[in-house]
Amino acid sequence: MLKPRFDKVGVAGDWHGNKEWAVAALNEFARNGISVVLHLGDFGIGFKYGDDYIAAVNATLVKNGQVLYVTLGNHEDYVRVNAAPVREDGWIEYASNVLLAQRGQRWTWEGRSFVSLGGANSIDRNGRIEGISWWAEEQISMGDVYHTIEGGYADVFLAHDVPAGVPIPLNHRSNWAPEALKYSNQSKDMVRAAADGVRPAIYFHGHYHIYYDKTVTLGDFATNDVYKTRYIGLDQDTHDNNIGILRVADLNFEVLPFPNF
Repeated sequence: MLKPRFDKVGVAGDWHGNKEWAVAALNEFARNGISVVLHLGDFGIGFKYGDDYIAAVNATLVKNGQVLYVTLGNHEDYVRVNAAPVREDGWIEYASNVLLAQRGQRWTWEGRSFVSLGGANSIDRNGRIEGISWWAEEQISMGDVYHTIEGGYADVFLAHDVPAGVPIPLNHRSNWAPEALKYSNQSKDMVRAAADGVRPAIYFHGHYHIYYDKTVTLGDFATNDVYKTRYIGLDQDTHDNNIGILRVADLNFEVLPFPNF
């Protein structure tokens, strides 16, 4: 396998186990010289997606000399995740070239610090079956938050959900029951606590199937202890703005066009 390049890395939003899309996206990254890809969750671990999805993704990664680093989402089979071996460096090795981040995992590439906090609360939990289409492990705990912030500042924050207080240009159904919204918002509160502790320069997430790119000020406005972060949400599979390239040195990010099938 070729030595991975960390000066430019790919970033991808939700793939939902879409084999054809994932393979096309990885090939598009390869055409752009990208050997390292960061995924923002709802990647497609088990659940309804099937082992052939992981096999096809891993085979493409091996063929292209790529490695995929996944920040897990809410629609993942956490029983399978928890059964996978953990490497000495903390990454969960789900396949030879598919590595899953643990909650609060940190690393450094090209002098830039990264932190990952996966998970999100499914707003449609009541329509799912525990252990089959919903797993309690999707929820972010205070322990996960403490582990994420104990290292302090990080340049790049990778997540599936977005912090409370970050306005998202949603275009989805909005008539959820109050209890569903309350449950969903709990994970936003958790990642807000983590973001306030990390105060990253740039924050990537998926989950909402919408693309946006904006700088938001958060923090304690009463004491003027505030900070600014560039928030980028990526769209889902089969949509434009699902993948892009992060230039690590200056944190420049640009989306890539719709992958070629």
